[in-house]
Amino acid sequence: MLWNIEEQIMSAAASMNINVTKISEHDTELRFQQLSRKYANGTKLFPLWEHLDNDIVVQHPEAWKWIAEYIGNSQAILMFNPSDEKSSYEVEGGQVQIIV
Repeated sequence: MLWNIEEQIMSAAASMNINVTKISEHDTELRFQQLSRKYANGTKLFPLWEHLDNDIVVQHPEAWKWIAEYIGNSQAILMFNPSDEKSSYEVEGGQVQIIV
């Protein structure tokens, strides 16, 4: 790994006054398994979005801006390729727009 993902996330969150909580490796794995069972027939392959049972695709150059509207005040969880970062990070609800 060439850079420290945790350090980058926590540094960016602190500089932008965003509440981010690190989720342990164990809990990240449990959440991944839950998401996989619910949306991808239990696959263990990553990235999970490439193995969804029922996917809907939106191709629009501005689509990334819609993420905050879709999430609203719900929490967001940032997950990474486990070979890069085994933990995940929970972003407090309503703060996703600041990140994207």
